[in-house]
This record gives sequence, structure tokens and C-alpha cells, in this order.
Amino acid sequence: MGVKNIYASPIFKSMPGSTHGYDAVNPYQLNPEIRSAEQFRQIIEQLSSEKICWLQDIVPHHMAFHPQNEWLMDVLEKSKRSAWAYLFDIDWNSHFYNGKLMVPFLGNPVNDVLEKNELQVGYKNRRIIVKYFDAAYPLSPESYKTVLEVIEERVPHFLRQLLVQIQQILQTEDNDLFYNRWEEFLLQLSSLYQGTRGM
Repeated sequence: MGVKNIYASPIFKSMPGSTHGYDAVNPYQLNPEIRSAEQFRQIIEQLSSEKICWLQDIVPHHMAFHPQNEWLMDVLEKSKRSAWAYLFDIDWNSHFYNGKLMVPFLGNPVNDVLEKNELQVGYKNRRIIVKYFDAAYPLSPESYKTVLEVIEERVPHFLRQLLVQIQQILQTEDNDLFYNRWEEFLLQLSSLYQGTRGM
């Protein structure tokens, strides 16, 4: 047929069920729903033997706003302190939001959503999250203090120390130290959570 080139849309890990790949969630991983790395190598070798070139579209600026986008979730959790914050075009100095992110994931006005109980606080993958139907987003470290203070009224004996730790973590200026302390805190919280489930 005289084919000399094959053009491929992005092949990086994308939103589940993606049919085009322009909704990537991790540009360092191949999409396991398409093929494995070894299968891609076999395809390229076969094309090369037929003198057919593979033209790959990568669109590095396309990423999905999705809970499986770990970089985005880290930024939503840690704000400017995230190791991935520099990858996103965010106006941290906006006078409208005072350094906070406005995330448009609600389908209705916030008062309607709250009235219908469509926003839920939960716990998943070692983190306190806010759930909106099937989507889940991480809370900021500052919000943990609010949530744990509410819980503390019912189970005060082992949460007081965690509340003290959060305050210390929030005052940590060095980002690397902040990251390490936050991960340690999440491990402790996970251990306590597993312990309470067994009670």
C-alpha cells in the first residue's frame, strides 16, 4: 500500500478507558490498557523490518484532571509545597484566591451539593479525602486538623498527639523536611486507623 509512516496518538498511561490518550495521568508510564513495553518493542521491530517509521505524538502539556493523576493530587494536597507544583501553570499570587486553588469539580452550586449530602469525607490510600460521587480528592494538611478535632471529641486518647504533630508539620519551612514529616504522619494515621477498625 506504500505506507511509510504510522502516526500514533499518545500511548502514556491515561484515564481508564481512554480511546485517544490525550488525557494522560502519568507521562512516565505506558498505558497498560493498550500494550506492554515489550509488545511495543515488537511492533516497532516489525515496522522497522518493513521500513515503516513510527511517528509518536506525546503532547506533554496534556494531562487529565483525574484522581489517578498523582502529580495533580499531590499539588491539590500540598499546594506550593508539592514537588510537582512547578509543572503546572498556576497563578499562586491571584488576589481572588489568596494562594489557594479553585477546583471546578462540583456539578451544582455548593449549597445545593451540601444540602443533598453529595460531598463526603472519607479515608482512602492513607489519606483523608473528600468524595464527590465516584471522584475523590485529597484534603490539605491544614484540613486534617479540622477533621481530627471533630473526631477527637469521640476518641480523644490517641488523637491529641497527632493534632500536635500537624501543627509542627505546618510550621516546617523546609519543603523536603515537610515532605518527610508529612509521610511519617500519614503512616501513623494509617496505623491508628487500622487499629481502630480492629477494635
